[in-house]
This record gives sequence, C-alpha cells and structure tokens, in this order.
Amino acid sequence: MKKLSDVLPRESIGRDTMSRYRAQFRAAAVESLLILANEIEYVFCDYHDDYVSQLRENGSQAYKFTQVKTKKKLNHLWTVRELFGVSNRNNQCGKKAVNSFVGCLLQHAINFDDNCKCIVFETNVSLKDDLLEVIEDIQN
Repeated sequence: MKKLSDVLPRESIGRDTMSRYRAQFRAAAVESLLILANEIEYVFCDYHDDYVSQLRENGSQAYKFTQVKTKKKLNHLWTVRELFGVSNRNNQCGKKAVNSFVGCLLQHAINFDDNCKCIVFETNVSLKDDLLEVIEDIQN
C-alpha cells in the first residue's frame, strides 16, 4: 500500500503560491508589531497593495505602501525590466511601465498625494547593480 508521500503530486503550484502569500503575511505581521511601538495605527492586507501601514501623524492619515515579491531562486537578481517593465537599453515607456511593480507603487504617490509618505519594495532576493543605480537616482 502506497502512502501519499510515496507518489509525487501532479502539480505543486498551489503550495508555491501559498508560500509566497505566507511571505507577504509574515511581512505584514512584523509591520503590525509597530502598533505596539505606537508608530503606526493600522496595517491593511491586500488593500491598495500587498499591505499598507497607516502611520501615526498629528491627526492626518499618512500611509506607507509595501509590495512584497519573492523568488524561488534565492540567487536571483531583480532587473530594471522586471521592476519597471522597461529595458535599460532604450527609453521605452507606456502601459508596461505604469503597470510594473514600481509603476504601481509610484501611482500611490499620485493617488494619495502628501498622504503617501513611503513606498517599499520588499523581496527575499537582491537587485542588479544597474537597478541599484536607478533607485539611487530616484531617491536623489
């Protein structure tokens, strides 16, 4: 008689998807600990982004939007194309850039104006050097 563990499953995409959601939920749970430190008021999961923190700010509502993306291959390096939806070789722009991970994060700054205090891309892997340069340019 064979045990369930003796036969490889037909597919395992559901398990991988759940582990990615778990990373998102863990990140939101850690963020929610800041409630105890009186730094934030609320953490909203899967509402406007993977999670959103409502910061404590002198009577106004200020938000930090966080996008959590994981990769199975731990030595993966995120590229400009993956995060911005454009090639670093030419000046592409359009729907791909607007709908990219970073494009969606930047949209919060437009939609929420001064109430958007911070956007964060959180991952379990690293970034390519040229992407780090782009991020530094944006921060400057």
